[in-house]
Amino acid sequence: MPSQTARFVLLVILFIMLTGRAPAQAGGTCILRPEPIRLRSDVVNWAIELRPGAECVQGLRWSTLLIDQVVVMSQPKFGRIAINGPSFHYIAGPSKESDTFQLLVKGSALRVPGETTIEATVQVSDAPTRERRWEPVAH
Repeated sequence: MPSQTARFVLLVILFIMLTGRAPAQAGGTCILRPEPIRLRSDVVNWAIELRPGAECVQGLRWSTLLIDQVVVMSQPKFGRIAINGPSFHYIAGPSKESDTFQLLVKGSALRVPGETTIEATVQVSDAPTRERRWEPVAH
């Protein structure tokens, strides 16, 4: 008979298999490993690489966050952005112009209310996209 620990591990694996994803990360199609938002009056910088006219759908939820509101603070100049619940959908413009936009995410982390500002920079080019990772920006 399996031990309690083995049963727990099997249940976690079964949960992940049934839900199709791990619960501790934000999901999306354009940022492989986004810098996590913490809702602690923090600012995170996300770099996005797309081809002209390409789309980016990025979730903003992590397992310990409850998101109440997402607001576009600064619209992109060349592309378009739409908020869809706790995610955004960005469509790059037809030119190879770099773009920026800013989002404000309000909610709570572990029941403590707060907000995070996301400053996104979009690099638009015909070059193949490479693996996208976040790197802390020195302030």
